[in-house]
Amino acid sequence: MMIENINRVRVGNALSVAETALDEALLQQANLFAAMVAGRRAVAESAFLGQEALLRLHKVQTSLLSAGNDLGRVHGQLADIDRQVHGDLAQDCPDLNTALVDSEAEAA
Repeated sequence: MMIENINRVRVGNALSVAETALDEALLQQANLFAAMVAGRRAVAESAFLGQEALLRLHKVQTSLLSAGNDLGRVHGQLADIDRQVHGDLAQDCPDLNTALVDSEAEAA
């Protein structure tokens, strides 16, 4: 039982670190995006200067959002496993079924 609890805590901590890292990456890339647009405005040569780089960064941000959605699903599946194994669920787990976006439905 003690080893199960240690593993439960270890997985929970690792999941929390991964979720925080994704949020941090989104924040840092948003800062980069803003700096790139501000830099373009400062140069004021063309409204399209660096446009391709901005579009690529936008794709990266979209990928991170999608990864966050998938990580949320992992969180939900781990919570289901936790319920199966332990018969209960950690109280600080959000209701992920209502929080996640269906990527396939959104793309349609």
